[in-house]
Amino acid sequence: MRPGAATLTLLVLAAALVGAGVVGGHSVNYVSADPQVTPDGTVVVEGAFVEESGWAVVHERTADGYGEALGATRLPRRNAFYTDIAVTIEDGAWANWTTREVVVVLHGEDGDGEYTSEDPPLGGFGVIVTDRFVVERGDRAVVTGEDDFPQRADGPTVTVRQATLPERGHLVVRNRTADGRVVGTRTLDTGTYENVSVAVNESFYESTGGSFAARVSLHRDDGDRRFDGDEPPIEAGNETVATRFSVEPERSGGIVTTPVPTTAPPGGDGGATGNASATPGDGTTETGGQPGFGPVVIVAAAAVVALALGRARREA
Repeated sequence: MRPGAATLTLLVLAAALVGAGVVGGHSVNYVSADPQVTPDGTVVVEGAFVEESGWAVVHERTADGYGEALGATRLPRRNAFYTDIAVTIEDGAWANWTTREVVVVLHGEDGDGEYTSEDPPLGGFGVIVTDRFVVERGDRAVVTGEDDFPQRADGPTVTVRQATLPERGHLVVRNRTADGRVVGTRTLDTGTYENVSVAVNESFYESTGGSFAARVSLHRDDGDRRFDGDEPPIEAGNETVATRFSVEPERSGGIVTTPVPTTAPPGGDGGATGNASATPGDGTTETGGQPGFGPVVIVAAAAVVALALGRARREA
């Protein structure tokens, strides 16, 4: 089971506590990717946290896990959270690609500056860190939003970090619970957008106190530029192109990290590139270093991390 953004918060916090000597014996590496469509074999790994420098590697999926490496991107910093990592599938594998399920795996490095089969897979909570996702060949369709911490909204909105639509369509926000109801939509033309703000139903937002689990998916437009509920999703294989993350109300305090731009992810393919909010995105980012923790915060957080570790074992 993939941890949500709240669990990711604990994973990153645990890494800092490991460095501070508060929690020991556990690796908290993490990686996440979602279904997407790509015209050139460059895929987006939505997020990764690494305790040591290494690689995000896309592998073929096999019946018992994963097999041959298809492409790799280096993650050079320790204790860093990366978002929107571009990994390009090698030409030989991409030449005959239609739709395949792949596995992204975090690997360490042996110091030679190149990914080889000698670079070992990294673990997290006692298992090799992987995530599976579907990659279809076609006009690019991808949406990302998951991060190391829940989004902090100052009102009834959510923000999608990146969205590429192969045609005019809709961003559809659902409450990621048993009801899965639609709580917000936004119509966009063909192209790539960064930091897209989507308004959320005010009564729903107020009823949750601003804390909820969101799932954002791409849907086609039926010609009226309005989402009515019956517009089909944009899919990769049989899976909807979507992302998921948690939302919390904005508040002062907490852990603050600074994104650092690295390599840019793929953009649109001949379509418009737009910024759907006031703040431009930075492409792939990494959150490096360790946040500062006061003694009281460390003691309290250590107890929370202990609970998270137990929960992760039960979910494995």
